[in-house]
Amino acid sequence: MTTPDDKTALADQRLRRIEALISDRDALRERVAALEAEQDASCNAEELRQTRVDRDALRAEQDALQQVLVDVTAHLVAAHSLLKRGGKKAAGSDKMFTIMLKDYEASIERGRNVVRAALKEGE
Repeated sequence: MTTPDDKTALADQRLRRIEALISDRDALRERVAALEAEQDASCNAEELRQTRVDRDALRAEQDALQQVLVDVTAHLVAAHSLLKRGGKKAAGSDKMFTIMLKDYEASIERGRNVVRAALKEGE
């Protein structure tokens, strides 16, 4: 037969076990939160590294395109100069000659503006 003291001792023992389980659960929750934070930091570091790689690739591409634009603009200026000095014989008609010159001049101006802006940014 179980005495009241035995029942109290058993209840106390169960209570301590429940408290220990709750403490273990809380410790596990804290460890999971720490691991998740560590994983997030690791993912963020990888994302940051990839962003830097992407940025560097874009800069290299931008530099290459800028150099191409400089070259194309210079060649367009030379072509325009030859056409203009060659006179209207370089085109099928006076109107076509005028249109060609205007198109070249507009392209030259756009190219020069982009090159100037890019060079200012690079300074």
